[in-house]
Amino acid sequence: MAAQEFAKGQSVTRPPFFDGEDYQYWKMRMECFIRGTNFDLWLVIKVGDYVIVPAEGGASHSGGAQAMGV
Repeated sequence: MAAQEFAKGQSVTRPPFFDGEDYQYWKMRMECFIRGTNFDLWLVIKVGDYVIVPAEGGASHSGGAQAMGV
């Protein structure tokens, strides 16, 4: 799948189409597409999801309706 005319999946607004051949070429194009579209998404893919750490001394959310004052 060498550089050729715009074929199916070769758009700047749609992710690259993988036709089952030349995985390394598709992988690089997919990486560039994701990094160009949303760099934070690329960081989640590369590093992993963010770990949410509860704040120290924060309010507890247990109790359901009691927390809302109902």
